[in-house]
Amino acid sequence: MRIELIRSGGFAGIERRTECDLDAVPPRRRERLQRLIEASGLMGLPEVVGSPAPDRYQYDLAIRGDAGVRRVRVHEAAATGALLALFAELLAVSGASR
Repeated sequence: MRIELIRSGGFAGIERRTECDLDAVPPRRRERLQRLIEASGLMGLPEVVGSPAPDRYQYDLAIRGDAGVRRVRVHEAAATGALLALFAELLAVSGASR
């Protein structure tokens, strides 16, 4: 499974990108990411969650796996704690943290 995340917007409008191949990350981090994906309910979300808001982040996520590609756009104001934890972990994998 390959995960791509783009965080854009915010006050400064700086874009952060990260890609993560779950097969290439250490087992403990892979397990944590898999738990966060499950806890977030990501696979059951609509393609767009929430609506844009000034000075807030937008997260564009693509998960590529055997079943194809799942894309979700999440606006920060509508993101649950579980989604924000997933996004933070993905950004930490590449060192592109807040």
